[in-house]
Amino acid sequence: MDVREAERAETAAGLMNTEVLRALSTCDVLFGCMDSVDGRHVLNKLASAYVIPLIDLGVTLDADGAGGIDSIWSAHDSPGLLQPAE
Repeated sequence: MDVREAERAETAAGLMNTEVLRALSTCDVLFGCMDSVDGRHVLNKLASAYVIPLIDLGVTLDADGAGGIDSIWSAHDSPGLLQPAE
């Protein structure tokens, strides 16, 4: 399974699928874009285990109460860099 196949498989099988995780472990870089803390946790563990750079960004959406969005806030003041200890 290559990465493009993993992208399609993830939608059908979920991130916890062994073949999907195996394919993602071969990537040079991972982009988070997850909607759940569980997904972020799994990708973080995978990236740490295989020493793969993981790019992830969180935002806060302020709802207007009528189905819309009043504002979008960055979850972090500035991008952070985490790397394995030397």
